[in-house]
Amino acid sequence: MKSKIIEIESYIGFNLKNELIMQSGETLVIQLPGGKYTIMAPYMYYSYNIALEQGCDVLTIEYGFQRTNKPYCKDDLPNIVKECKEIINKALAIKKYKRIIFCGKCIGCEIQTIIAPDYQNYNTEYIFITPYVSSIPLMKNKRSLLIIGTNDPVFKREHIEEVSSFNNVKVFTIKGANHDLDTDKYDKSIEMLLHSCRVIEEFIR
Repeated sequence: MKSKIIEIESYIGFNLKNELIMQSGETLVIQLPGGKYTIMAPYMYYSYNIALEQGCDVLTIEYGFQRTNKPYCKDDLPNIVKECKEIINKALAIKKYKRIIFCGKCIGCEIQTIIAPDYQNYNTEYIFITPYVSSIPLMKNKRSLLIIGTNDPVFKREHIEEVSSFNNVKVFTIKGANHDLDTDKYDKSIEMLLHSCRVIEEFIR
C-alpha cells in the first residue's frame, strides 16, 4: 500500500492536499463528502475502509471551505467542481484504472453528477448517499447504489419510488431516517449503518 499526496492551489487561497491510497488493484474509489459531512463522518469513513479491504485504491477529496471551517455556499460550487476535477485528473495521470467508483454524500452526489460527462470514457459506477433529485438522470444511466432515509426532506418518497424502478440501481432505504441517516433511536441508527456498510461492500466487490 502506497500513499500519494495530490496537492492543488485552492480558490480559498491556500493549497489543498488530498490523499491517494494505492494498492495492487485496478479499481479506484473516489470519495466526495457532504458539506458538513466530512470524510471522517461514519458513512464516508467506513466506505473508505471497505474499499481498502476490497483491494481498491481510494482517493479522498476535501473541499477548501471545509479546511477553513466555513459553511458551504452554493455560489462556490463551480470552483469546488473545478478543483475536484483537477484532483481526480491528477490521480488518473498517476495510474490507469479499469473501474472507477464515485462515492458521494449530499453535495458530493451533486458534484459527481456534474462531472460525470468528463469521465464517460471510463467504466464508472456511483454510490449516492442522500443525494439531491438532480442526480436521478445519472442513476438511470449508470450502475448505482442509493442509500436514503424515508424521512429525507430533500429526496422524498416519490423520488425513491422512481429510482427503485431503474434496473441498474440498488436502493437501500432506512425507515424513519433523516438526511443525516439518523433515526430517533441511536441503536437503530448504528444497526442501519452496519447494514449499509454491507450493501456498500457488496456493490464494490
